[in-house]
Amino acid sequence: MSTPKIERIGERLFAYLITTYYYRFREKLGFLYGKLQPEPIIRFGGLVLEKPYFNEETGKVEVRQGFHEKEPLLVLGDNFTIPTHTVYLNELFLYYQLGLRHYYEEKNEFEKHFGFKAFIYVLAHEIVHAILIDYAPEEEEHGDLHKKLVAEMVKMIEASAEYQALKKFWK
Repeated sequence: MSTPKIERIGERLFAYLITTYYYRFREKLGFLYGKLQPEPIIRFGGLVLEKPYFNEETGKVEVRQGFHEKEPLLVLGDNFTIPTHTVYLNELFLYYQLGLRHYYEEKNEFEKHFGFKAFIYVLAHEIVHAILIDYAPEEEEHGDLHKKLVAEMVKMIEASAEYQALKKFWK
């Protein structure tokens, strides 16, 4: 007897947004589908609840809003690897939507990190990492090019129909 597949509507939404914005932004940059061989795969890895950590640079306790991993999905023979980028988002974005606060005593601080504006920024930030890993691997991870492209991608997202629809439902 097989277990019925559980549909996760929220996960499909995040997977759609990540994939759609990834390819739209690549097209805007002139990195059309098929330009890389083999073509990388980008996917949504899920929502995770990260534990806070001490950031030595800022001297504060923080929690990541999202992160990405580069991993080989498949290696065939000695030289055929399909690169895969997996983007994860912090579960606290959903907590914020439900009116729950976790790890943060101050409502404004929680909103700053997990409100709608932060969500859009994190999407852009992680997708730009995936693009730069393939097209400009020599670039500094959070260097000037990354910052410039994240700002451009946020503008592209804000001009999209998906953004306008999502904005109506986000708290």
